[in-house]
Amino acid sequence: MSARMSSSSCYVPGEAGLAPADPQDPTQSVSLRRLRLTDATADEVVVIPFGQGLQGDSTGQLYVGNADNLMRVDLASGSPAALVAIPIPPYSVLSPNGRWLAYDLHVWDLQSGADLTAVEGPFIGWSPDSSLVYWSTPGSNRSLAVLSLATPGQPQTYGPLPLNTPYASVVWDPNGPLLAQRPFDWSIQGNSLSCFACLGLSLQDPDTGTIRPVLDASAGLIDIVSTPPVFGFMLVWARTCLGLYNTVCSYSLMRVDLTDGTARTVAVSASELPVAVSPDYQHIALAASGGIYIKSLAQ
Repeated sequence: MSARMSSSSCYVPGEAGLAPADPQDPTQSVSLRRLRLTDATADEVVVIPFGQGLQGDSTGQLYVGNADNLMRVDLASGSPAALVAIPIPPYSVLSPNGRWLAYDLHVWDLQSGADLTAVEGPFIGWSPDSSLVYWSTPGSNRSLAVLSLATPGQPQTYGPLPLNTPYASVVWDPNGPLLAQRPFDWSIQGNSLSCFACLGLSLQDPDTGTIRPVLDASAGLIDIVSTPPVFGFMLVWARTCLGLYNTVCSYSLMRVDLTDGTARTVAVSASELPVAVSPDYQHIALAASGGIYIKSLAQ
């Protein structure tokens, strides 16, 4: 890996990170630190009581939640950062371009401060270019609903979604959304109540229902990495174990190309690590116990 930085619990590669709170601190304050790739140092920017969930957009603007609100971090040159409260829930999800926020069933326009629209069903995510928002429609016959923010009228729906949707993620091929799914089955390696054996990976076109296998069960137990939306690829951790009841396990971070379905290993670890993708899709950051490591995704 090409660079190492001081450890943090959540981060935006090359920009900033949140250091974990002291368990003995009644205010549960976290330290927001700016990370510099050039010299691998970190400077404290501001301390945030009950801080949580650092987010950043493609311009570098940072947002962080506290107990009640989402807050914009204003970084003025030569002075401590100011925190500007936005009167929406702290778990709101920022669009990649920083224009929109989605929370509960609402889409909020940050430029005008207006509640653009309300949708029915749980929010799933944004398209990489921030032009589309997508969610799952409620009820037993669920579908993937996609709304264009340029014309926020009737959403386009795909589906119905497969029964194992809780073990699927929406990923973005240049031609549109795909469902990345892990088969659900029993295995002695399984140690999760939500997915006993998510062995292998497949991609489904939600429009046609066509399923394309990508990784078979020999790749191991698959965990889809949660990252801001990116075009053209996805990241997964693949766990393989030797011995009865997971005596010795290894973890491979794999980059899966959504166009041709090829997969290659980009990192190997003794445990599954938090991962973030740079805004240009060219680098990843891995948070290990000894620091944050930056690695190129280039072939």
